[in-house]
Amino acid sequence: MILGKLRQATSDQHKALEKLLYQEKILNYSLSVAEFKELLLINLLAHAHLEEALEKGLSQNEKNVLDLGKRKKTEWLLKDLLQQGIDGEKFLNETQPTSQLIVGNLQEALGVLYVSEGATLGGKFILRKMVLNPTLKFISDFTFFRGYEGDTGEYWREIQELLNQEEKEDADYSIIIDKAVETFGFFISIVEDLQKKRTAMKMMSKCAEKELGNR
Repeated sequence: MILGKLRQATSDQHKALEKLLYQEKILNYSLSVAEFKELLLINLLAHAHLEEALEKGLSQNEKNVLDLGKRKKTEWLLKDLLQQGIDGEKFLNETQPTSQLIVGNLQEALGVLYVSEGATLGGKFILRKMVLNPTLKFISDFTFFRGYEGDTGEYWREIQELLNQEEKEDADYSIIIDKAVETFGFFISIVEDLQKKRTAMKMMSKCAEKELGNR
């Protein structure tokens, strides 16, 4: 029941996020290298802040229940970006999301993980498309999109079991659903902010070129 309610509550946001993250281009194998790099940067900024929020907001016992130590993805993204010649650490130091996500208890953390671990599960499907994209054939590894590799399904089932347990223990699980909705909103805001910055930079570059051409 709770999983169905989560899917229903976040359905529109899920579709909106997929569209922003070039789902159509991924599916038809036309994702460019620049767009691939953008996906890595978006996910780096989002996951770095999600992991920080979980780390700061939970007790050690809650972290143990969720097994957070094995669910960190920032290092994967830093590795992938380095392979593309991008300093991810520098990007994180220079870029802050306009919205913040705060986690204060286990239920809120489950709402966050429903989104982030669900995305990791979906990453396996994205990976199958990316490795067949001729434009990306020079990339030797896709660490982030490989997720937990053979353990991805098991790690997702662990989150499902914890969600089902919360449903049995508490008839009011609106906290989980509200935080999942907020987390999707957080991802969307990061994508929109970075894409606006990219558009602004392109416009500034065109204006500069035009000005030089008029001299």
